[in-house]
Amino acid sequence: RDYLKRYAGDNDLPLSRYLSAVTARRLRAEGAVIAAVARTPPPPPPPVFSDYFTFNLCNNTSRKIVFAVSYHVSPVDRQFMVKGWGSVEKRECKDLTFPKGWFYFYGEQQGTRKFWGGTDSTLCVTYPGPFERVNTAGVQCEASRLKGFRSKYIPPSQDKYSLSLDD
Repeated sequence: RDYLKRYAGDNDLPLSRYLSAVTARRLRAEGAVIAAVARTPPPPPPPVFSDYFTFNLCNNTSRKIVFAVSYHVSPVDRQFMVKGWGSVEKRECKDLTFPKGWFYFYGEQQGTRKFWGGTDSTLCVTYPGPFERVNTAGVQCEASRLKGFRSKYIPPSQDKYSLSLDD
């Protein structure tokens, strides 16, 4: 009852001992609006994107594969790191984590001349390795150590990229 008195006073409604028909209709209408809002589910939260993705590399060949990659130093550093040689045993997969954005890959099958790469970027690798360096302009490199890497852009919404290497 006190609530109704306060409500009537706050909304410039006539104060009376009993609700008038007009006041009752108005309260019902406002109550219906409030009930509808209460039944409406809240919108889903915006998606949360990680700054990193999982690189799933599968070796479906009969020999070990060694590989080199190039990726952003960190999600906020636009410089590229060049790193090699990781390895994946025959018929196995490996998950690695890198910052999203442009990513480059080159792989070789040990004991053969088979390789996986591309013409998207030519980078200097070191044999036998391992090696790791920030890629800077003016790096001197023998022609035999220049390898063609394949590129892939990993957008903010993508959390995983899989690459299968086959015979």
